[in-house]
Amino acid sequence: MGMVAALGNGVAMNCAAARAGIVRAQALENYRIRSAVDGEEEPVIGHAAGLLTRGFEGDARLVRLAHGALLDLLAQTPHIDWKTRPAQFYLSLPASGRAKPNPNQVAHVSAATDLERARRILTRSAELAAWPQSPRLAAIKTSGHAGALEAVQAALDDLQAGRAEMAIILAIDSLLDAGSLDWLHASNRLKCDAAPDGLQPGEAGVAIVLTIHGSAPPASCSTGRLLSVHIGEETRHLLSAESARGEALAEVVAHAWADAGVSVPWLILDQNGEVHRALDWGHALVRLRAWTEAFAAPAVWYPAASFGDTGAASALLGICMSVRAWERDYAPSESAIVASVSDGKARAAVAVLKS
Repeated sequence: MGMVAALGNGVAMNCAAARAGIVRAQALENYRIRSAVDGEEEPVIGHAAGLLTRGFEGDARLVRLAHGALLDLLAQTPHIDWKTRPAQFYLSLPASGRAKPNPNQVAHVSAATDLERARRILTRSAELAAWPQSPRLAAIKTSGHAGALEAVQAALDDLQAGRAEMAIILAIDSLLDAGSLDWLHASNRLKCDAAPDGLQPGEAGVAIVLTIHGSAPPASCSTGRLLSVHIGEETRHLLSAESARGEALAEVVAHAWADAGVSVPWLILDQNGEVHRALDWGHALVRLRAWTEAFAAPAVWYPAASFGDTGAASALLGICMSVRAWERDYAPSESAIVASVSDGKARAAVAVLKS
């Protein structure tokens, strides 16, 4: 596993800091807004990845995050000879047109653009990280929060079919470039005086290696087991007249809980403070509670409290947090459920088991 985020350059540092309750949210230096309450200048609070991304915008910022994640991945996997082991990359990126008025039009409008863009980002970040071989892009997902788990499922399909020997899932996103901040502010989604229920933007780059169970790396490496990814579609999205009612989210979480095989669920959610996301989860929890007593008092973690909203990287960040929790013996259960809710219709969940 490899990670860069607001709490450090490395998966161990980030997860240890989050466990300790450390938060590095701060006012963004180069972005201010006018308060809708009193008209005064108001700072925007964000969770930036420090010097790694300072001064970079757009895709260049994503390259920096991918570069950092790959560097940490190389450092965490000295037992793997990357020069001789063929590995395919599966990317989760923010769609290049995600700031368009209708999020459901993004995939249709920009699919070809995002594919070429993904190749550029992967190639450049691999060069900066001195990746031992030319990276091969196998799949790209741009559906937002659920995109990383969609990429995991694509990798699992290829591994099980023998089309890949080793898969690297790379998820990167930043809500801290000027374009994303303008989009969030115009949509009243930034946490501020006028939108106390808004989100605090963050950024992260996360990479994990997947292999078929039984060919796992040495015990010195952080490992976990991923089971099938469950993907659903919610009929109501962020801009719908009515809020989501939790049908799809409840269904994918219920399937992941069945895979987990534990009495009390441990949930790692991408809740970020926004009302539409909270309503979706609230409705889903009521449905889950009606199905089984197991969801009466689940253990729940909210990574966004430590890292801000990390978008397309949030699911892999949650997976890394669960694996590190087992490694350091502070996990509340021997299996975790990582669930993701996209701004569009995609919903996804996966069970992660202790190795």
